[in-house]
Amino acid sequence: MRVRFWHRLSGREAIITILAGLAVGLIFSSVQIGLDLLEEREQIDLTVQQVIRTVQEPAVQAAYDLDKSLAFRIVNGLLAYGPIVHARVVDDFGRVLADRRRIEPEKEGMGWLTKLIFKDDLRYESPLVLRNGGDSLGHILVVVDADRIAANFIRRAHVVLVTEVVRAVVLAGILGLIFYATITRALLRMVRQLSGVNPAQPAEKLLKIPKSHAHDELGLLAHTTNHLLTEFERSLAERRAAAEEQRRQTEYMKALHETAIGLISRLDLNDLFQAMVTRAARLTGATEAFLHIYDPKKDALIIHAGFGIFADQIGFQVEIGEGLAGRVWSSGQPRYVEDYNHWPGRMDISLFDQMRSVMVVPIRSGAYMEGGVIGLAHTDPVKRFGENDVEVLQRFSELAAIALDNAQLYTLAQKELAERQRMEKEREKMEAQLRQSQKMEAIGTLAGGIAHDFNNILFPIIGLTELSLSALPPDAEVRPNLEKIFTAAIRARDLVGQILTFSRRKEQDKKPLQIQPIVKEAVKLIQASLPSTIEVRYEIDPEAPPTCADPTQIHQVVMNLCTNAYHAMTEKGGLLEISLRELSAAEEIRSSPAVEIRFPCLCLQVRDTGSGIEKSVVEHIFEPYFTTKPSGEGTGMGLAVVYGIVREHGGHILVESEPGSGSCFSVYLPTAETVPVGKPPEPLENFWGKGEHILLVDDEETVLEVMEKMLVRLGYQVTPFADGESALKALQENPDTFSLLMTDMTMPKMTGLDLVKKATSSKTNLPVVLCTGFGNVEHMEKARAAGVREILIKPVVLEDLAPALRRALQGGRSVKG
Repeated sequence: MRVRFWHRLSGREAIITILAGLAVGLIFSSVQIGLDLLEEREQIDLTVQQVIRTVQEPAVQAAYDLDKSLAFRIVNGLLAYGPIVHARVVDDFGRVLADRRRIEPEKEGMGWLTKLIFKDDLRYESPLVLRNGGDSLGHILVVVDADRIAANFIRRAHVVLVTEVVRAVVLAGILGLIFYATITRALLRMVRQLSGVNPAQPAEKLLKIPKSHAHDELGLLAHTTNHLLTEFERSLAERRAAAEEQRRQTEYMKALHETAIGLISRLDLNDLFQAMVTRAARLTGATEAFLHIYDPKKDALIIHAGFGIFADQIGFQVEIGEGLAGRVWSSGQPRYVEDYNHWPGRMDISLFDQMRSVMVVPIRSGAYMEGGVIGLAHTDPVKRFGENDVEVLQRFSELAAIALDNAQLYTLAQKELAERQRMEKEREKMEAQLRQSQKMEAIGTLAGGIAHDFNNILFPIIGLTELSLSALPPDAEVRPNLEKIFTAAIRARDLVGQILTFSRRKEQDKKPLQIQPIVKEAVKLIQASLPSTIEVRYEIDPEAPPTCADPTQIHQVVMNLCTNAYHAMTEKGGLLEISLRELSAAEEIRSSPAVEIRFPCLCLQVRDTGSGIEKSVVEHIFEPYFTTKPSGEGTGMGLAVVYGIVREHGGHILVESEPGSGSCFSVYLPTAETVPVGKPPEPLENFWGKGEHILLVDDEETVLEVMEKMLVRLGYQVTPFADGESALKALQENPDTFSLLMTDMTMPKMTGLDLVKKATSSKTNLPVVLCTGFGNVEHMEKARAAGVREILIKPVVLEDLAPALRRALQGGRSVKG
């Protein structure tokens, strides 16, 4: 610790010395100045009187003769003496014979000091008397300048004061240095030594006493301090010993108390087992402890909890009568071994070579458990157990037995209750699944019908747009607009495909692909519809590996998650972040998931700064029809669909959210090794028709018209029909006219499948192409069995239609949608 100057003894001594020196100097200088003042006054009086005596006789003559001229010469002579500023000669009648005053420059600041020192001007008056005596002839008046005398006096006083102050300061400095060298430095050395003393062992570092102070007050202080440190350490050691004993007694009582209340609080068996060995070890100061529980099926003792070297020996088995634990269990009596290494019955296991003093007591339980034994050991050869420790452990085991019975009874009751609850939840779950299955079946049927009708609406949009594009030159002004319409219609077709997937009427089209373009497209689409209060940022790793996925479903996942984030930021706005990257290890996941994720994997994250989700709500957000939005603003299917898609792709989705802090949805998808490089599509001209006659059937007039134009565009002859009966009649009347039958699946009166069966029965080997708005696996299998060579999913584009027709005419089979 650094001591400031004015906090040191030498500093205070120097300050006191300076103040005392100044006070004494002021006193002595005041006395000296007073004496000088008296001496100065006497000197002035003598000098003035001597000057007056020199002009005394001429002045008498001038007064006697009334000679003013002489009187003036006398006055001028008096004024020649510097201090005299006024002189006057007066006769005996009071007439002024001569009067002269020297005009002095006006002085500032000395008048009050002059009055303080001399009270008033110095005036001297001397009578004029003849030498032989007689009456007075008048008098001479002389006035001396007191300010000049006072100024001279003050200058001398300053010199005196400065001299005294310098003398006091020099004396204080000398005394301060002497005090520091003899006292302060020694005290500081003692302080530094004391600051290094260890509070836990104060006598470890005693003060070193310099020889120069061995017999003075500082030496006595150091001896006293060392004595106090030694006594303090001895007292501290006694207190530690008492505290340790008190701690052991307290721990003993606490352990017994906790074992007693274990009848209520320690209801989990594993928790109770570990608490027993831990408390028993602390109770006796043992470094190792174990608890063997008897297993009647194996007729052996098995370690269920351990402390020290036995902590990793859970499951270790001891036969009855084997070792110390087995013998104690057989006899039912506690045993104590002072040196286990030299005990004849020791088990030949290297782990037990560390044990020295060991004691084991039995635990006899009641009706619910057979009980076991608890043992304690020391690895330190110096430490030993005593009779008191054995008695304590026996009491401990009695209370532990009660706790074991209570915990076992509670465990049996909990198992029975859990089984009842499980059965009840299973029944409720089955009922909920049945209701959900019925609900989803109804929704699927509705979704399939809507998808079928919507496909019929999309068909003319896609077909006519494609026909228009094929008829336009490459530099046509409207071509970009038509291309955008075509792309949007294809996307709508894919979304309809998702509806069919949801309704279980279409097979998924999973394949290895890079999903970066799909994510970017979805982000741009959602960004165009967001308000300016929401900022969108995205970070897509172009090097991220592929995954095996359905592109439309991935697009739907991104759109649903972004839409969900947008709804969370509707009121206040915020930041929407989308990222796609590869994860190579579980450490990269912020919160450790309870699911097993295969690595490496793709991580798609959608993060928002919205209102967040309550913890109680997070558990239900993926349930169908669960929503927190007001009526009319949400169906509760968005996240349920996302969850279903992710699970179907073999992935997992995790949620991190706090109310007021936004949400983060993380989708983990397994990576695919490679993306197959497909062959470049052949030119459409390679599949051009050669004038073959096609019998076209569809109950939708618009679809029938567009399909006819597309077939004509591909180089075929077309005979269209709006129903299956008319088409069948025309085929039966002219079986050799038609080269191929192309029919819709769902039609009134006669379905496409019925038409195919009857048509192929009247004309064997008739190529058939089936168009359907559904991708139902069951329908496809039936169609193939009926002889259908190609199955196309509506709405159809030229690049799918042309090769399908060519394959059907040549005898191949495939399904394209």
